[in-house]
Amino acid sequence: MSVHTEDGNDEVYQKEEAEWESINKLLKHNGIKPVSFIRTRESRNMSGMVVLDKQGLQDIRHALKTLVEDSERRQTMIQELIIANGQLRNDIQQQQGRASRQEKRAADLEQILETVKSKVRELEDDFIAQACQQQTQMKELQKDKQATESQYHQQKQQLLEQEERIVKLKEKLRMLVKGEEQRLARQSKAFRQLHKRSPRHKSALDEPLLDVIGSYESQVYHLQKKLRRYEDDVGGREDKGKDKDPLLNLDATPNYKALLKSYQDQLREWKTKSEQLLHEKGDLMKELETRPSAKELKLCKQQVKRLEKILLQNNIKYSTRGLVDGEKADEKKEELESTRVEDIDQLKAKLCRSYLQDVCKELDVQDLKNLVCVASKRTKQAEASLSYSKVLAKLNSIVSGPGAPQLLYKQRPRPHLSCNNDNMQGSGFEHLLPTIMMWADQLRSLKDLHKSLRTLALRLGQLPVDNARDPYEDFRVEDLLLILDTIFEEIDNKGQIFTQISGRFSEDKQDC
Repeated sequence: MSVHTEDGNDEVYQKEEAEWESINKLLKHNGIKPVSFIRTRESRNMSGMVVLDKQGLQDIRHALKTLVEDSERRQTMIQELIIANGQLRNDIQQQQGRASRQEKRAADLEQILETVKSKVRELEDDFIAQACQQQTQMKELQKDKQATESQYHQQKQQLLEQEERIVKLKEKLRMLVKGEEQRLARQSKAFRQLHKRSPRHKSALDEPLLDVIGSYESQVYHLQKKLRRYEDDVGGREDKGKDKDPLLNLDATPNYKALLKSYQDQLREWKTKSEQLLHEKGDLMKELETRPSAKELKLCKQQVKRLEKILLQNNIKYSTRGLVDGEKADEKKEELESTRVEDIDQLKAKLCRSYLQDVCKELDVQDLKNLVCVASKRTKQAEASLSYSKVLAKLNSIVSGPGAPQLLYKQRPRPHLSCNNDNMQGSGFEHLLPTIMMWADQLRSLKDLHKSLRTLALRLGQLPVDNARDPYEDFRVEDLLLILDTIFEEIDNKGQIFTQISGRFSEDKQDC
């Protein structure tokens, strides 16, 4: 851009030029073309130039300066905004990173909190379980304590009772020892009175005499005891002396030697009786060994009971002399007896034999071991015959139905089927076999017909079936109908063509 100014002083021009240079620097700095400043007297060609006065030049310069300053200020503002935006982005990224870290930390803390909560729950459950267990243990311990206390009291009571019993037993033992000592003293005293010497306890001669004296002393003691009990019951106790010994004085008995002799005689008799009893005991033991045992006796009793039951079932009277057969009574009661299976235990053997003979004769069984097997086979055959009869009934309904084809001719009998015909006689199904045989012959004829139609279709050039198919393969009636339809269509087409050809030939003949 060129600016043409009016002529003036050089100082003013230089000043203007300096100002415009400063403005051009700003314009160049901002990427704008500079403004050239030319005087009017220097310019020869005025094309492409703008002539401005001093005021307009100042206004333009001021406007350019303000525009450049505004653009610089805006540029600086834009740069600052870009820098601020970058800083904000960095801050946002930092804040996002911090937020993600905080979220991760919060998630970790939540997970830790959940684990802590679960551990706290487990600890609470364990504490509750331990508390319950401790309570149950405390209850059990209290029960055990009560039981042990009760047992302790019982044991203590038993201990006291046992101590009292021990004291009583000691007292009794002391009394017994004292009584035994007194008895031995009296025994030796009596022996000295008889033999004028002290007894020898391990002597074979003195021991029987000491035993007799002891038995005599015991009898005297028991008599004194009974006497005292009687006196206590009566209540009339009397003082009989100052002697506190419960036994009587043996010196007061005048007939002591006679009693001693009688006791010796009794002792001899007892010895002989004991020897006899021992001998009898040995004989009895030998006899018991020869006799049957308790188990054998029980078995014999059971067998006897069974035999009695069998005899009662067969109405046979038995006695000590022998058995009496009641055949006449059986003949009279035979008609009144029950023949049901539940009463089979009450049937007579003769009647059972007759029934078994009839069954074996009917089933043609020679050995009773095979009876059950043959009977099971017959039952299975009967069940199978029922199923076969149902099948034959269905076949009969199909054959004798209104839609079934009738016999075209009377079937000739065949020798190899005579046995089957004999088995079917009287059952109402005699006509099934010839009908089914006739249907089988017709099916075989249909196979031949299918083969003939197939060859005819091949000769005509129209084969409605697959060429790779086996001609002897199973077929249906629909296949035959399809072949016939195709053959008829081919014949109709060829007839139409033949009529057309004959019509054209007749027309050509007429034209000629």
